[in-house]
Amino acid sequence: MIGYSLPDHRLRPGEAVDLDLYWLATQDPVQDVDIQLVLRDSSGARVQNLAVPLVQGFPSSEWQKDDIWRANQKLLLRPELVSGVYAMSVQFGEKLPIELGSIEVRAPEHISERPPIGAFQQATFDGLGSLEGYEAPAEIRAGESLPVTLVWRATGRAKTSYRVFVQLIDDEGKLVTGSDQIPDAWQRPTSGWIMGEYIIDTHALNLPPDLKPGVYSLIVGLYDPDTMQRLRLNSGADAVTLNQPLELLP
Repeated sequence: MIGYSLPDHRLRPGEAVDLDLYWLATQDPVQDVDIQLVLRDSSGARVQNLAVPLVQGFPSSEWQKDDIWRANQKLLLRPELVSGVYAMSVQFGEKLPIELGSIEVRAPEHISERPPIGAFQQATFDGLGSLEGYEAPAEIRAGESLPVTLVWRATGRAKTSYRVFVQLIDDEGKLVTGSDQIPDAWQRPTSGWIMGEYIIDTHALNLPPDLKPGVYSLIVGLYDPDTMQRLRLNSGADAVTLNQPLELLP
């Protein structure tokens, strides 16, 4: 290894350590080589590791002497990690590890008891968790900001960091405005949720100033930002309509 780069900002459980490693082939390799990405806590205990090839998609058995390769590796931080500074290293078999430096993890507060909920409504999303309820005003005027607070409960483990969408729909089924974000104002990626915990997720929808008075509805769902594929509910639907309609006042 002739170089590397580590992120220099704080990370949250469920986020990925985005790591670049640079390799120089000093001979013609004769076999494929895997390495271990290792994370240790302040006591030196191994808290996470991941086996990966030297370069994804380019077997080292096909390298030529003097080749230089850049490998982008990602280590998804376990949801259970606590706040602290962790040491990152690369391990080759039984050889001494190559120390890369440290990363700082800032863990969130985990809510184990159900928080107050304005309106109860449960909808389960496949393999991730359930919407337990929400809070939103029943009336509002054009040009105002519409606050919507969702309460989620994690019932599974996700490797994907899904985005939550909240959309305002008119009586013809057309999208008026919406909010898309990682839960809790980008602070609680779904890949960092711990089974059984509750997540409070607040959104703000900016209403157009020329929006016509009438009755509107709110729909909620999740999607993968890489594929734009929505996560299905157990019912097969790709979004849930909140029970409480929204009246836009003149």
